[in-house]
Amino acid sequence: MSKLNSSRSLSDKTTLGAVWFGTQSILGRVIGFIAQLLLAKLLLEEEFGFYSLALTVHTFAQMLYHGGIQEVLIQRSKSFHRWANSAFWLSLLMSFVVGGLTVCAAPFVVDFYQTDDPDKLKRMIYVLAIAFPVSGLGGVSRATLQMQLRFPLLALIDSVRSLGDAVLKVMLAYLGYGAFSFVISQVVMVIIAQITYLSIAPPPIRWNPEIRKWKYLIGPGTKIFAASIFYWVIAQGVYVVLGRFASVEAVGLDYFA
Repeated sequence: MSKLNSSRSLSDKTTLGAVWFGTQSILGRVIGFIAQLLLAKLLLEEEFGFYSLALTVHTFAQMLYHGGIQEVLIQRSKSFHRWANSAFWLSLLMSFVVGGLTVCAAPFVVDFYQTDDPDKLKRMIYVLAIAFPVSGLGGVSRATLQMQLRFPLLALIDSVRSLGDAVLKVMLAYLGYGAFSFVISQVVMVIIAQITYLSIAPPPIRWNPEIRKWKYLIGPGTKIFAASIFYWVIAQGVYVVLGRFASVEAVGLDYFA
């Protein structure tokens, strides 16, 4: 009987989680849509275009950073305490490495896209790269909240993050920051989100990074990384093509559409 009750409890929590995240997704899209309309009044098409091109680099780098580590950690929830420490240090190392690679790749990306203002695009990529070292701090904490099925809390954090990002972008655009409104707000909200995750669910960290365990976290995550590449091509491929063969204004119009 207890197993049946436990099964029902898990089913109820899963259903509730789907409802919370579905609501959060709809709310996030509504907030994003309103913000886009306001930004369209404040910014030119090329500003959207520059952000779109910078985002192609950032999202690809994100795949390298995530590498499926959080998913592997959630899959091993029963032995979480055995893997959490090594997962934290591996995530932190990868976040710094990916941030550095993003900075190093920026000049080559700018040459590939051949925009009228290459320095502007390069600086935007540099600003987005700041988010990676910070992102490595809260990955294990978010995975902890997911394993604990604390879906309402996660949905609330994501909703506040979406609202904060939208408000900050509009404010910065109004103050004249142009395309940098997008990247600055994104980095600020990443920092706030990671601090929130750490304060709510601090990971069990030890000074020993347990490097010998890293290969057991990276290996299973490669399949998730491979799947992410296809998603990146679908989501960002059009911006890469337009950035290479069309104007930055055309990229911005496509992004807004």
